Amino acid sequence: MNDINKKNSILKKILVYYKQYGFKFTFFIGLRYCYNYIYNKFFDIFYNIETSDIVQLDKIETKSFYKNNAAHYAPSPINLINISLFVISNIRYKPEIFIDIGCGKGRVVFLAAKSRKFKKIIGIDFDPNLVHIAYKNLSKIKHLRYKNTIFFYNFDAANYLIKEEKQCLIYFFNPFDEFILELFLKNNIVSFKKYHHIIVYLNDKYKEILIKMGFINIYNYTDAYTAINYKNISFWIFL
Repeated sequence: MNDINKKNSILKKILVYYKQYGFKFTFFIGLRYCYNYIYNKFFDIFYNIETSDIVQLDKIETKSFYKNNAAHYAPSPINLINISLFVISNIRYKPEIFIDIGCGKGRVVFLAAKSRKFKKIIGIDFDPNLVHIAYKNLSKIKHLRYKNTIFFYNFDAANYLIKEEKQCLIYFFNPFDEFILELFLKNNIVSFKKYHHIIVYLNDKYKEILIKMGFINIYNYTDAYTAINYKNISFWIFL
């Protein structure tokens, strides 16, 4: 999406919010947009990396049969990642390994390393070019603890098997449709049952799949801005 299209898209959103919610709420949402934009850009500048630019689906480089089931690359908002990690640090479950499914350029992985010492932090993506960018970011990044615990892999979530024999935190920013989500869960259901991995699901569009498969919703987070733009952050476990 070029800059002109981005501006037009934002203006359309503002107009829709104004018609639906009025001036005060639209003003609040606008402030949140500005705050998030500046915060996310500052993160890249501070760490000397690039994680902010969106990659449309037609620009994704993959040989996966399931490309059309995927979403375009858009980075998770930093404040929502931090909220997710804060919630995890304050519940009784203490996962030792972090896995970002659809890691893109690595933003979530880097924040996991910054915010909490997992024994291992993994990012997987089906686009080898995005994995290359993530590793390039890792080589350039400054001021980051636990860099030696970070690993990126070029895997398709449709075929990915969780091999870690510890409780993991599995992070999704709605990277694919319900078909791939269900396929991933079915392929790994034995591991979920044995190690009780935690799922953090931002923009939980297909959470009915988790319910259908017997996962238990242990926590939800939302606010006005999150509800409009990202639905909800939900936390799940298979007991």
